Amino acid sequence: MAAPAEHHEFSLTLLACIGLAFGGILLASGFIPPWGLFHDELYYWANGLRPGFGYVDHPPLASWILRCFTAILGDGRFAFGIVPALCASGTVVGTGWLAWRLGAGRFGQVLAGLAAAISPIYQVFFSFYSVNAIELLLWTTAACLLVEISRTEEDRLWPWFGVISGLALLNKHTFLL
Repeated sequence: MAAPAEHHEFSLTLLACIGLAFGGILLASGFIPPWGLFHDELYYWANGLRPGFGYVDHPPLASWILRCFTAILGDGRFAFGIVPALCASGTVVGTGWLAWRLGAGRFGQVLAGLAAAISPIYQVFFSFYSVNAIELLLWTTAACLLVEISRTEEDRLWPWFGVISGLALLNKHTFLL
């Protein structure tokens, strides 16, 4: 019988290694010819050049974030690829953290993180800049907060859930689902 979750250690080092490797591979794959920028990336870039509080088909957060990164790093492939790579890494670590809080030991945490890293849909969503890469990280973060709130009954976490929910709604309307 497995020990309660509080007796397991969180395998942050292993999960961070998996997450950073996954993010690094995705980031590096953007530099392999003949692939250039995906057409959606150019759309978010163009929207970021004219910041607003909403666009025809999406809320503003993704365009704002890309504008910040291209202002700092330039309009090259790296600026477009770093955000989805960081979101991929965070999602892998968050998935392993969820497994830990739900009672998984080191093997279960690593298995959950690896499952997130090798999931074909995650590989697609994190391979180019879009609202979907950011959405997956925000969903994972919101799930982590809800699990922690339900486990600890800590009311001080609800405002943080509100912040994440607000950011998620500024990113994509489907967070309401």
